[in-house]
Amino acid sequence: MELEVRRAICGSVLLGSRSQVGCETLESSELCNCNGHARKCRFNLELYKLSGRVSGGVCIECRHDTTGRHCHYCREGFYKDPAKQITHKKACKHTPAADTFQTTCSTSSLA
Repeated sequence: MELEVRRAICGSVLLGSRSQVGCETLESSELCNCNGHARKCRFNLELYKLSGRVSGGVCIECRHDTTGRHCHYCREGFYKDPAKQITHKKACKHTPAADTFQTTCSTSSLA
C-alpha cells in the first residue's frame, strides 16, 4: 500500500495541500512506500532535500514485525523469509535462537 502525501512546504512546516506565497509546492504526490506494513506516514523535509527532492516520506508504526523508513527491514529477532517478498504480511519470521543468545560476552576463560 502506498500512502500519498500532498503538501505545500514553508521551511519545515507542513501547511496543507494548497500553495501559499513564499512556499514551495510539491508538484507531484510524494509516496510513502510502506510495503503494505503501515497505514500512516509523515513528511520529512530534510530527507526530501537529501533525496534530490524525490522522496521525503517516513512510515509510522510499521506492522508485521517490520521496521525502517519504508517498513523494509525485519525488526530485531526476526529475519526475512527468502521465499517471500517484503510486501508479504509474513515476510519476517521469528528467529527462535534469538531468545537464547547472550547479549554480553563472558570474560572467564575455558580451562
